[in-house]
Amino acid sequence: MELSYKAILKAIPSPLFVCTYEGSIVFMNVLSKQIFGELEKKCIHEIIPALKQTDITKDWFNQENERAFDTRIKNTIEIISWKCQTSDQEDSKSFVLLFPKISEAVSREQERPNFSLFKKNHKLAENETETLLRSLFHNAPIGITLIDSTTKRFADCNPMMSKILGYSKTELQQYTYFDITPKRFHQLDRIQTEALYISGQFGPYEKEYFHKDGHTVTVLLHGESFFRNNGKRMVWLYVQDISQQKDQDKKLKDSLNSVKILFNEAPEAYILTDIKGNLIDANTAAEKLFKLNKNLYIGSNLLHLQQLPLSEVPKVASVLAQHAMGKQSTPYELIIKRKRDTTIILEMRTFSVAMENKTLLLNIAHEITERKNHENQIIQEKNKAQQFLDIAGSVIIGINTDHTISVINQAGCRLLNYEKPEIIGKSLYSFLDKTSETEQIKSYLNNCFEAQYVPEGAIESKITLPEGESHYFLWKNNLICQEDGKIDGLLSSGIDITELKRIQQLLTEKETRSAHLNQLSQLALQKSESREHWIKLAEVLRTLMKSDECFITAWDEKQHMAIPVTAHGDIYDYYLSLESTPRERSLTRSVLEEERPLVVHNNTESPYVSQKILSLFKTQSMLGIPMIVGEEKLGAVLIGFLKHHEFTPDELEWGVFAANHLALAFHKTKLIEELGQSNAAKDHLFSVLSHDLKSPFAGVNNLT
Repeated sequence: MELSYKAILKAIPSPLFVCTYEGSIVFMNVLSKQIFGELEKKCIHEIIPALKQTDITKDWFNQENERAFDTRIKNTIEIISWKCQTSDQEDSKSFVLLFPKISEAVSREQERPNFSLFKKNHKLAENETETLLRSLFHNAPIGITLIDSTTKRFADCNPMMSKILGYSKTELQQYTYFDITPKRFHQLDRIQTEALYISGQFGPYEKEYFHKDGHTVTVLLHGESFFRNNGKRMVWLYVQDISQQKDQDKKLKDSLNSVKILFNEAPEAYILTDIKGNLIDANTAAEKLFKLNKNLYIGSNLLHLQQLPLSEVPKVASVLAQHAMGKQSTPYELIIKRKRDTTIILEMRTFSVAMENKTLLLNIAHEITERKNHENQIIQEKNKAQQFLDIAGSVIIGINTDHTISVINQAGCRLLNYEKPEIIGKSLYSFLDKTSETEQIKSYLNNCFEAQYVPEGAIESKITLPEGESHYFLWKNNLICQEDGKIDGLLSSGIDITELKRIQQLLTEKETRSAHLNQLSQLALQKSESREHWIKLAEVLRTLMKSDECFITAWDEKQHMAIPVTAHGDIYDYYLSLESTPRERSLTRSVLEEERPLVVHNNTESPYVSQKILSLFKTQSMLGIPMIVGEEKLGAVLIGFLKHHEFTPDELEWGVFAANHLALAFHKTKLIEELGQSNAAKDHLFSVLSHDLKSPFAGVNNLT
């Protein structure tokens, strides 16, 4: 079977065109038709508009090189690199093989935005597109200039280009880019121009231009070419001024030289290693400190040095690991062995530095042996002092001038309910509740620090913690001064007198209530029918019980009902005007039946009082206490609160005391009244007997 070369060409997996020397397309393989459409027997300028110019077509075909052209791929224009190769035939007819690098076009399309697509997506009109391009050209932060590829002259430039070189557009158009380029860059420009002809692009690369005032400007260039409708090749040149950056690079280089001098002559020990800890360099101070010759240890790992004890290896390894992961390490202490079994203590600081595209570690070592020994002595003395403070039973606290806590003992920690590390350095007021007492403490401390004087004698203060718990302390204070007399803070020693204050308060309250009980008994014993007397009796009872309302009732055993006796002033008349109903469920009746105190927590629901009675009062909580002497039921004492109230055992106890005193007083008064009535009856009886006996004895007397 005869081999079909045409079939082979059609199946080539790369686009292929065959055209005549005049540009007429005579063959397209399958892939070309898929990409560009059916174009056989048409002219090549249907795809490459620039080839409408016959001289450009012949020039390109004769050179047989690779060039970039604006290429029409169906309905879009892309810059495609084309390679051409001529083929001479026996009949002297020449054909040209054209190979478009369509894969490069596709990849380039993925890398840069498609302006046609951008215009379509944002619905830009043609005039808007022109406005956008003009704005980009004039306002671009880099220099943009247009160069004629044939004449090498500047055709146009934007304002930034004029700013970079100092030339106006008119002045720049008088020069070629070789005119303002130092000669040492001419060969480099030619090489870049050749790259432009091959690929349609060049750069980026660095070169220099002459500024208008004569000095040179270092720039970074890149560009791309295109063809005008007349076929003339033009070049867009993008220029970035990097003079300042180059100056900085030079300064950096000079600085590095200075750093090298400083590195070698620095008084502190500098050790340079790689990220694994291998020694690269060390300065003179490091050699003296470690007692080694760096030339003998270059390339050795720090972890393997004889001067490094095994106990210190994990520290160094940890620092190397942190920097290997891109983290910065904190200063640390390192123990180094010396000859004759002596050791020194170093403070090490390690920094990551970039040198020659590598990450290195700069280790700075500073001997702190003497300082550490001194610090250890201070710490030991401080620990002893802290032990003495912790043994003390009183609260001892040191306060800085900014009102932060510098010292505190265990008693103080128990008071604030925090561990010592959680307290030291914090503001005193962060552990106290914001009360008026806190403001008093702040004012006292400010006065002491400003006047540099602490009043003599102990002071009493109340401290309220955030949990609401309050403590009373008796404080003895002294200023803490430095050797030069400057005030460092204030040291306070406090004794907790909370329990003592509570006992004093209880005694005072007991004395006050006892006095009210005596007054209550005296008023109850006084025989008086005045309104003011009974109101005063109820008011004393209300004061004794610290209640909102207070009532006293009597009990009528025959009618089996409560009778109002007295109430506090603003409700006295209303209370006495109430009519009692026999057998009605009242609190007085309930407590006398139960013969014990009863509590009504909520007046809306209680088995002890009828809703009819409860509706007559605003009372929310009530305590009823019976007044009983022997087997005689005298009445009840009723204590009320307008809001919900939980009665304490102490209140119940004092209520029973008050009810008992009143019961005894009322009973005694009743006995006195009954005795008075008995004496009057006796006198009347004797008077009658005396009168009746006089008549018979008168006859006897007369008879005698």
